[in-house]
Amino acid sequence: MKGGERFFSLVRIGFSGLTRLGRGWPFFLFAVAVLLLYGPTLTYPFVWLDDYVLIQQRMEELRDFRNWFRPFTEHYFRPSSIIGLYYRPLVTLSYMADAWIGEGRIGCFRFTNLMLHILASWGVFLLVREGIERCGRKGVFPGLMGAFVFAVHPVHVMAVAWVPGRNDLLLAVLALASFLGFLWHERTKNAGAMGLHLVALFFALLTKEAAVVIPVLCALWALGVSYKPPDFETTTRLSVADRLGRLPWAGWGGILLLWILLRLTVLGVLGVRGFSDSLGHAFAVIPGLFVRYYGKAVIPTDLRLIPTFSDSSPFWGVVSVFLTFLAILRFGGREFRIALFGLGWLALWLILSLPFGNPGEREELGLLEHRLYVPLAGLVLFGTVALTGRSGETHTVSFRLLKGGAVGFFLLALGFRTWKRLPDLNGPEIFWRAVERESPRCGMAGIGLSEFYLQSGRLEEALDVLERTRTHHPRQENLHLNLGRYYRARRQYPEAERMLQREIALHPYSLRAYVNLAALYREWDRPEDARLWEWRGDQVLRAMERQTFDPFGTKQGTPP
Repeated sequence: MKGGERFFSLVRIGFSGLTRLGRGWPFFLFAVAVLLLYGPTLTYPFVWLDDYVLIQQRMEELRDFRNWFRPFTEHYFRPSSIIGLYYRPLVTLSYMADAWIGEGRIGCFRFTNLMLHILASWGVFLLVREGIERCGRKGVFPGLMGAFVFAVHPVHVMAVAWVPGRNDLLLAVLALASFLGFLWHERTKNAGAMGLHLVALFFALLTKEAAVVIPVLCALWALGVSYKPPDFETTTRLSVADRLGRLPWAGWGGILLLWILLRLTVLGVLGVRGFSDSLGHAFAVIPGLFVRYYGKAVIPTDLRLIPTFSDSSPFWGVVSVFLTFLAILRFGGREFRIALFGLGWLALWLILSLPFGNPGEREELGLLEHRLYVPLAGLVLFGTVALTGRSGETHTVSFRLLKGGAVGFFLLALGFRTWKRLPDLNGPEIFWRAVERESPRCGMAGIGLSEFYLQSGRLEEALDVLERTRTHHPRQENLHLNLGRYYRARRQYPEAERMLQREIALHPYSLRAYVNLAALYREWDRPEDARLWEWRGDQVLRAMERQTFDPFGTKQGTPP
């Protein structure tokens, strides 16, 4: 027996031993890989990017599981913002479970993220295996390698090692469960499979708004790749009407209607209108954002913790699009349709996850890479189909060894890149200094770092960071708020007053500025002014709840 054949026989023996663990043996492999790679993050503290307001400030509330219903009655950022565009109760409920089980210890939050990443990797394995089998190819190895690319890809660092990246992890698990349930029902007509599809779809919508794309993807699969149902003769060709008629339109419509009613009840018209307004800018910003994100997914070299538009190069995105076009040229028949579906999965999920805003303010959008978590499953499907080859093709042992070695080297390179990025999330000071180093145009870096210094009592370091930020980002949100907090801590009350009023003039919806200004006046022994600004802050809050906005009370009554 030649050396190459001996190697593949040993690989087959190893896989046969693993399969004795049952159908869950890929889960075991993904668990080992993820825990080895991301295990050090279990002891990392929070980084104070959303986790401070979503978890740390609310820890006592989260630990009391009697509050389990509250996430369903308020928007995602309710503790820190009076404007709510996001309705994600399932994510907050998962934080509550972690806080209750782990008694507030961060290790429990991080462990849940790792477990969700393992489950998502397993789901990607099942999706890719389904695609490979529809291409007429057999074998577990291609799907396994594709899912390992997903598991160790460095673009996932922010999704897995940053606790609020949980919304994308949980969304991936639920979206894959919903889609796989749809495929299962397509093959077997099993009622339980349809139940899984619809329940997971509803939970996915309660996790992140982009889940509205799941029915669209199911319809695209039914039209382009659909499995022939067992109640049709093998010679029967399903028409478009037959394929569309078998889709669960009533179930989808009922779930989407229920979700919209919940959003309207909790967020009001303002939340729904604000979300649609942000989508209105989509066509102006999609090309530039999409090509940058796509480059990070295909060629993960230009990776940053909080990338800005100008600090991110479109070069790798253009190269990635060209390589994708070359790969498409080799497809034919069913492989082409499945590969195209993979790209459609990536495009639809990514477009609905992009940070839309006014094109003139795109530098402030923050191109966070956790948004690529769910879209990458489609790219993995595309790449695996491309590398597996067409049905009926045979390759020599030497070619298979070369391809296997290249895939193994690629996986090691991805894992090493991920491992090198992880230490940048080891605490707020390290994190925000890394953001400042990687993305000089990111105004959020100075705000996050100064927030940490102010909370830690390191006032002069906070002032240095804030003055540096003011030079380059004079209108940055929370800049003058933190300057006001600095001067208040130094008991320089006139300067603190000026900074806080400047924050309100620039950002009149900043409730924290009203609260801090009222507290300042109480310390300054100006109780009348304190009551006035407490009242104004309360009017802002009430006005936003009624979908009106008049921060100085000209429509809501008179000051006390």
